Amino acid sequence: MASSLKAILPKRANWGPMLREIYGGLNEGADMFRDAFKDATRTWSPSVAYFVEKDKVTLSSRYLKLTVWAEDERLAWVNDGTKRHWVGPKNASVLAFPTQYVAKSSPGSLSAKGGFRGGPMGYSKGHYVSGIKPRKFNEGILKKYGPKFYPIMYRALMRGIAASGQKGR
Repeated sequence: MASSLKAILPKRANWGPMLREIYGGLNEGADMFRDAFKDATRTWSPSVAYFVEKDKVTLSSRYLKLTVWAEDERLAWVNDGTKRHWVGPKNASVLAFPTQYVAKSSPGSLSAKGGFRGGPMGYSKGHYVSGIKPRKFNEGILKKYGPKFYPIMYRALMRGIAASGQKGR
C-alpha cells in the first residue's frame, strides 16, 4: 500500500499592502504622540516645532521605532528641570524682572495653561534662582498614550494581514 503526502502551502502574501497598513499605524501613533506634546506646550511663544522619526518598515523588521523630538532648549529645561543656578544681566548693568510669576505648566500635568508674569519690577546685579521642577512630559505622555498605541498597531496589523491576502489562512 502506497501513500503520499502533499504539503499545503500558504497563498503567497502580497507584502506591499501589509507594509503600507503597518506604516499607516505608525503614522497614526506618531500623530497621537506629537499632538500630546503640542498640547503640553500649546501656550508657549514662540511655539515648539515637533518632528517625528519612524523606522522604515521592512519584511525583516523585528522592532518598529517611533520617535517624537524637538530642537528647543526650553523643552529640555522644562521637561528635565534645572538645578539652582545664577542669573545675571547680559547686556545691561542690572537685571530687570517682574516679581510675580505663575508657571504655564506644573509637574504631573500634561496640559498647558496661560501662566502669568507681572507685578512690580525687581532689579538685581545677579542672583541665584531655585531652578525648574521637572515636568517629565515624556514620561507622562508615554504612560497616558502608550496603552492607546498598542491597539492602533494591532488594528493596523490586522488590516495588513487582510490586505495581504493572508486573512483566514
